[in-house]
Amino acid sequence: WAMSAGCWLLGYFPAREEIGYLSLAFKGCLAAMGIAGMFLLGAVRKAEHQAYIPLFAGILCFAFAFSTDSMAELVRTSLWVKIIGERMLLLVGFALVLRGLYLWSRHTMQINDKLARLATTDELTGVANRRQLMHELKKQTALASRQSGNMVSAIMFDVDHFKLINDEHGHEEGDKVLKDITRLANAELRIEDMLARIGGEEFVVLLPSTGLNGAAQSAERLRKAVKRTQLGAAEHASASFGVAVYKPGEPIAGFLKRLDMAVYKSKKAGRDRVTVDLP
Repeated sequence: WAMSAGCWLLGYFPAREEIGYLSLAFKGCLAAMGIAGMFLLGAVRKAEHQAYIPLFAGILCFAFAFSTDSMAELVRTSLWVKIIGERMLLLVGFALVLRGLYLWSRHTMQINDKLARLATTDELTGVANRRQLMHELKKQTALASRQSGNMVSAIMFDVDHFKLINDEHGHEEGDKVLKDITRLANAELRIEDMLARIGGEEFVVLLPSTGLNGAAQSAERLRKAVKRTQLGAAEHASASFGVAVYKPGEPIAGFLKRLDMAVYKSKKAGRDRVTVDLP
């Protein structure tokens, strides 16, 4: 920023009499500093720094355009050459500044998109997080409450003996198990279904336009897929499932509690099974 401020002041240094050559030398030094700074920023290769390169270059062009009077008088350049040079420098400077602003705005948009993804997705598995699940639950349950024929069901499942997997194989292998079960579940589910990790080894699948029987069948397919697939270092991994259908007007907290109780019953009955919460 100090170099930029100095460049803007270039036009106020007269190139006359005894200080003319000193003024030109000063301008040359600032230009060299600006160019060196652009090369350094380019070497860093960070997106936010890439935007500075055309901005600095544009400011240098503006600075030289504003100082064409003094330089033209010093080197005895004709008036029409000075005018053409000034216009060209202003045009190039304007284009470079626009390019820098475009790069900066694109980088800002990329940061905002990344923050939005972090706010709605689970960092480890890449599926929806609890916040996104609650947002979608509110939307789907409100729709089900307004339309009597529109049913919304959900599956909650928990990886069995996950603490033992972490203790025996380490947390890295535990993370791999969660990633593998996420990929497996996404392969078994429909496009319109939402898979969310709500904490630890616990997941919820939201099934729009699905009744209790359809949700129970989906849960059983997923249970069998988990049972026959090696997840990470866990050779005999399994999961316990709970299934429930949303009752119109029911609080979301009550719906999730029924799912949680169904999972608890599956674990209580010996794990690796599906428990359906009957209306």
